[in-house]
Amino acid sequence: MAGYLIVAGEVSGDYYAAQAAEKLKDYNPEFLCGLGGEALEGAGVSIWENPLNRSTFGVKGGLSNLFSLLALARRTARRAKEMGIKKALLVDSSGFNMYLGSLLRRRGIEVLHYIPPGVWFWGRWRARFLARRGIKVACIFPREAEIYRDFGVETHYVGHPLAQELTPEKEKEKDLIAVLPGSRTQELKDILPVMAKAVTILKKKKPELRFILARASGLAEELFEPAREVGIEIVEGKTREITGRAGLALAASGTVTLEAALLGTPSVIVYHTDRLTFWLGRRMARVDSIGLPNLVYGERFLPELLQENFTAENLAEAAIETLKPNRYRDIIEKLSRVQSMLELEDTPGRVAELLAAGRREA
Repeated sequence: MAGYLIVAGEVSGDYYAAQAAEKLKDYNPEFLCGLGGEALEGAGVSIWENPLNRSTFGVKGGLSNLFSLLALARRTARRAKEMGIKKALLVDSSGFNMYLGSLLRRRGIEVLHYIPPGVWFWGRWRARFLARRGIKVACIFPREAEIYRDFGVETHYVGHPLAQELTPEKEKEKDLIAVLPGSRTQELKDILPVMAKAVTILKKKKPELRFILARASGLAEELFEPAREVGIEIVEGKTREITGRAGLALAASGTVTLEAALLGTPSVIVYHTDRLTFWLGRRMARVDSIGLPNLVYGERFLPELLQENFTAENLAEAAIETLKPNRYRDIIEKLSRVQSMLELEDTPGRVAELLAAGRREA
């Protein structure tokens, strides 16, 4: 028997880490401990500190918390060594967990990075970094697993956990449009006003369309004023339900576009961030697409509107084009392919077995 360190630094990572923690109990660990939030704690993990409230977005946000996060990583590695921990599961949070993983390996602790640092867009050096330190990875995207293997990292493709949770809604409401502007304050400030103007255009051109904004909790009411001004219905806490019912989603780039794909809902994907982050991304990007469904499929079959191309007129036009019958059928077929590419049985169980027993391959 042994104890395991589990670390998650963001809400989504906390959720996926908790799933793996539940499966780790099958191996009768002496204890489960680490960093995380309510989900990990609910799964029986003893939480040393909760880093979720330090989540950041963009380059500027990351720099603001740099020193406190470095200190947190050093405290965590030191405590893990003092407790005699032999194995650690690090989930997502690429920057923080890369540094923490390096510290843990120096102390002789085996490290498995579940949802490892992205190497699709840029930063192939990250794969080299993990390879040199002997950090194993459990990838949720097949193409990223290929890249990691190319760099000599011990790599396991475990499937995407969302592909087991989400299935296409059988009863679609073709005239319902889900408005998904993101879950962070700056995203909403940048994206929602443009989406609201696009809705105004769409209402004039296709008056039969209905629009529901699925909002994340904990955000200031004034952020949603642009939606109220144009008569968009706003619903909280039902993002997946609304997305699954909808015939189309207007979605900020991120995991929500993959959720929409797995729910069988086509999206028009939009992206806008601060100029520094976007400039750096364009300079280092290794791919032409930013939307996760497009990257998984290997083709930009869902429209993407980025930065200066993200205008109300362009968004309305892309929505109308996507809803055309022939185009719509083609997209639905490709969304089905995305689902099959990502679906493997029991992703959390695979991760737990890799950490605890190191046997299962994919």
